Amino acid sequence: MTVKELQSLKKTTISYTKKEQVLLHNINNVSYNIDEFYNEQNKKYYYVLNLQKHPLTDNQKQNKVVPYNVIKFSVGASPNKETNSFFYVASSPVWINFENLFVKDGAYFLFSTKKALNARDFQEEGIFSNSVPEGNKKIGEETYRFITNETKGVISE
Repeated sequence: MTVKELQSLKKTTISYTKKEQVLLHNINNVSYNIDEFYNEQNKKYYYVLNLQKHPLTDNQKQNKVVPYNVIKFSVGASPNKETNSFFYVASSPVWINFENLFVKDGAYFLFSTKKALNARDFQEEGIFSNSVPEGNKKIGEETYRFITNETKGVISE
C-alpha cells in the first residue's frame, strides 16, 4: 500500500499482512481514523492516519456548524509520563507559504512500532480554520485548536 508520510509528504510503501482500525473520530466536517497495519515478516506495526473532509449535513447547517480546513494535524502515541510527551509523534509540515495550504484528504503514514498500540495510547491535535465566511470573518480568518484522546477532548478558538 502506498501512502504519504505525514511529516514530509513523501510517498512511502507499507507491506502488511493484517489491518485493524484503532480509532475513529470526527469534528464538524472533518473525519479521521487511525489504522494499524501489521507486517508478520518484520514483526512491525505501522500506523496510518486517514483524513477526509465532508460536506455539512442538513442538521449541521441548521445548527450553524462551521466547516473546517485542516491547517495542521499532529498525532502522539505511547505516553511518556516522565516528560509529559509521547514516545511516537508525527505532525504535518509547517508551511512556508501558508495562505491556502492545508492538509489534504488522504492516507498518511505516522510511525511504526514493535508493539501494538491501543486507542487509549493516542492523542490527536488539529489546527483548523473556517472554510467558509463566518459572520464578518473571511475564509481562514478564524482558527480553532482541537485536542482529543480516548477520555476527553477540547476545542478552543
